[in-house]
Amino acid sequence: HPDLADNIWINSNEVPGNGIDDDKNGYIDDVHGWDFCKDDNLAEDINSHGTHVSGTIAALIGNKKGIVGVAPNAKIMPLKVLPDCKNEGCDPLKSCPKRAVDDIWMKALRYAADNGAKVVNASLGFPKEYLPVPKNSFTNRTIEYLQARKVLLIHSAGNARNNNDTLNSVGWDDDLGNVIEVAASDRGDKLAVFSSYGEKLVDVVAPGVGILSTVPEAKYDWYSGTSMAAPHVAGATALILGTAPNLSPDTVRKLLIETSDKVSRLRTKSVSGGRINLGRAIDSLIPDWLTVKSGRYNIAPGAEAQVVFDISSNSLPAGDYQSSIFLSFDGEISGTTEIPIVVTRGVLTSLAAASSSALPTSIFIQTPRGLQVSSEYYSTFISLKWDKLESTDTYIIQRRREGGDYETLASTSTNTFDDDKTEADQGYEYRVAAKNGEEVGDYSNGIYAIRTEKSADLLLTATTVIDQTIFLGASSIYAFTIDNAGPENVKRASVSFTVPANVKLDKASIGGRDCISYESQVSCSLTNLRVDAQMAVSVTLIPIREATFVTTFYVASGEEDPPDVVSENNNLIFSSSVNKNLDLEISNTLDSVTGTNLFVRNNGPSLAAEVNLKIVLDATVLNLNAISTRGKCTISDVTIVCDLGALESNQTAEVLVTSIDLKADVGYQAVVLAAGDLEQSNNSTTGKLVGTSDLDGDGVGDNSDAFPLNSLYSAD
Repeated sequence: HPDLADNIWINSNEVPGNGIDDDKNGYIDDVHGWDFCKDDNLAEDINSHGTHVSGTIAALIGNKKGIVGVAPNAKIMPLKVLPDCKNEGCDPLKSCPKRAVDDIWMKALRYAADNGAKVVNASLGFPKEYLPVPKNSFTNRTIEYLQARKVLLIHSAGNARNNNDTLNSVGWDDDLGNVIEVAASDRGDKLAVFSSYGEKLVDVVAPGVGILSTVPEAKYDWYSGTSMAAPHVAGATALILGTAPNLSPDTVRKLLIETSDKVSRLRTKSVSGGRINLGRAIDSLIPDWLTVKSGRYNIAPGAEAQVVFDISSNSLPAGDYQSSIFLSFDGEISGTTEIPIVVTRGVLTSLAAASSSALPTSIFIQTPRGLQVSSEYYSTFISLKWDKLESTDTYIIQRRREGGDYETLASTSTNTFDDDKTEADQGYEYRVAAKNGEEVGDYSNGIYAIRTEKSADLLLTATTVIDQTIFLGASSIYAFTIDNAGPENVKRASVSFTVPANVKLDKASIGGRDCISYESQVSCSLTNLRVDAQMAVSVTLIPIREATFVTTFYVASGEEDPPDVVSENNNLIFSSSVNKNLDLEISNTLDSVTGTNLFVRNNGPSLAAEVNLKIVLDATVLNLNAISTRGKCTISDVTIVCDLGALESNQTAEVLVTSIDLKADVGYQAVVLAAGDLEQSNNSTTGKLVGTSDLDGDGVGDNSDAFPLNSLYSAD
């Protein structure tokens, strides 16, 4: 793409096209990344998803084309781990064969870390059918492998409208500080209708609705999805690391969380409680508290020069601040030296010494960070936790109702607190300060929390067979009910599922109303499901190929509904085994010149893998020939057997049977067979074999004679 070409990563240690692994990294000619699906160096984007994501991150600036990426100086390393297809009917194993034998995503992550990437964008929340990521030690070790190399993983939360706190859809542990989970918002700062979310497991929210970006063939298009939100965050992290390359992954994650704009409609949708604000994040990296008297110095041998800088934290809110001073040298010695500067803004107090002869002791009080809610929404109390400060022995917790004033609630010696004096369904804001002696430091940023004692119990019950066997071309109909066992009514519940690979969605409805589909994700919403009420769901899927496919349905209460506290009955798994279904048909034509033609057609819909045609004559015929357009035929006395090989749906094979020595008609019967042919009434035909004429009498039948009227020549 012309808006991306100059920002595609180049492996400078690899010689293009020489067939040698020059840099000894295990990949031959990986000049521009790697296709882990097919294990080659052609990481082509067939379905436009990767190109669109890349444009959001790093589309060029100043080229008078299209768009500008969030980080237009970043380089894109293309690593392909998804099948080419993204819509219904895709065969992921055919498009991405390596995924059947290897954990290619984890290999791709390690490749990125080994080859210098600092940020990995992983816009692949769902479907799991395309890229299953089991939660196992290898997956965790891979994320830790990235963490040890200071690599951030930006991961989309998914488009299934799930609460990821309860579903926990990722394949790694939740406490890894180098992973940023991203939900999607629309232009009104509301959670996108398709976006999954989670107050604990989703870190930030970014724009993901109606995003204009690059697509193949030098074009641009508008896409939506958490896949479009994640690259906004990936670009933001690249820009931040370009400004402050020494920041740790966890520091960058916390920076994006803490500088997000707080949005009331998003406050329970992610850890940040709002939408990212890259401007605020970058501004926090440009220190107005650090002043350097810049200038040029000539330093003679044996001499020295003083560089003076001032640090002032007077206008700073409480917290930790990092910056650097760079000294550039030229002359006999050239290069750049970085002096990192770290400032912690707190409160400096003096405590009286124990004896009158001793001087007062200065104590520096830091501000607690990392304040978060650790209790569940359904609870009788609200639990808080924050990062422990080594030099602090007491913390002060303050609380206020929404719109009210803060009041001191309690003090504690630990970095956790349980507030059991809250009202259910009442929102509160909390903040924490450290205390030494009588002195109290600055309070932390506030955090919103709410609890409820209301609950519901939604359960799915199948009304059709769970394990089905069907033939290709038929439909799988899954029917089930949603019941609310209470004790509270539910206003906005939803059922979601992913359309499996090799399957087409025909219809999905809930209570007679159509469900909403977005790519391979389907969501069925229902309103006002009262206690002991029931709603019927019906889904019709049409398989594209013979396979066994599994469909898992999830039900969840709405964002503002009483939580569903019994998760064991929130999902229902159907499976369908799809067998072959084909219809072979045989027909014939008779011609005194060309001989007898037999036509074998596969009417489908399945592939006929091994098609066998058997012709039995009523009498022995000399100089008998059988020629097939597919496969080959063998003749034994009065029997002709033709192995026609495989016939795709709507494909035809032709067999020509001739003899120049046949003077009288000979009858025959022809039968065609193949596994999976369920309609065999049209599998046989009868007719008569007619000898071909020889008009010039040269012994070569007219059908094989290039000069049928010249006895001197028969071949051209």
